[in-house]
Amino acid sequence: MILSACGAPAPVHPTRAQELDDTGLIGRHPIQGVNVENGYQGNFDGGFFLFGGGASGQINPATNYIIKWYPRENVSYTTTVARSKIVTNTVVYTAEHPGPEIEFVFAQEWLDQISTSDPYAPIYSAEDKLDLNKIIDETYKWGTSALIIVNIYISAEDQAGINHRD
Repeated sequence: MILSACGAPAPVHPTRAQELDDTGLIGRHPIQGVNVENGYQGNFDGGFFLFGGGASGQINPATNYIIKWYPRENVSYTTTVARSKIVTNTVVYTAEHPGPEIEFVFAQEWLDQISTSDPYAPIYSAEDKLDLNKIIDETYKWGTSALIIVNIYISAEDQAGINHRD
C-alpha cells in the first residue's frame, strides 16, 4: 500500500500569479482616461497622561493618478495610483497595442507566493478576484510594497494632447 502512493503526482501548489492569470491584473491593458488628484498625505502620533503629553507628525503634498482601465472586455476599473509609482513609456501604437495602456508590475516573490495557511488552497476566492482594486490595495501591506511600478504606455501625440485617432 505504501508503494502505490509513491507513483502519484504531487498536488499542484497554485502561485499567486497562476491564480491571478485569468483576472486581467497581469499584463498590459487599455486605459480610457487619467485624472490627476492633488492632496496631502501625512501622519500624526502622540500620547497624553494626566496633564502632560506630546504630539508629532508630518503632512506632505501628494499627487495621485486616477486611471480608468479595462482588464477584460466589458470590465472596467477606476484605480488610484500614487505618482511615485507611475512610469511613463512613450510608444508608437500598433495593431496589437492601438492606444494607451497600463501595466502593473509586481515583485516576483509576491507573484510566486503560495498560500501560507494551506499550500494546496487558493490565496483568493472567486469573490476576491472580482475586486482587483482590493488586490492592488493589499499589495501595499506586503512587507515592502509588492506593487513595484505602474507602466503607462502612451504615444508622444497623446502626451502632447494631440489625438489623431477618430
